[in-house]
Amino acid sequence: MEKTTNTPAAKTPAAKAPAKTSDDNRKIKVLVSENPKRGKSRDRFALHRTGSTVAQYVARSVKAGNAASLAMADIRWDVAKKLIAVG
Repeated sequence: MEKTTNTPAAKTPAAKAPAKTSDDNRKIKVLVSENPKRGKSRDRFALHRTGSTVAQYVARSVKAGNAASLAMADIRWDVAKKLIAVG
């Protein structure tokens, strides 16, 4: 008699569009006059400059000791909260 095992199928992560980083030439526009953040995110938000590119922001953030993925997450969050515009 053959023994069968019922193991759950391995979950595969949903495919995501690759995040643009170092080659991203989209321009950032800061939409708020004062930095609305606190703590470490305040320091990262201060790196935003109207007219700079996403790639330049990521480079500044990495130079300040942050991961590029954190910089991109900050951009997505700040756009969603209407603190910056990217285009």
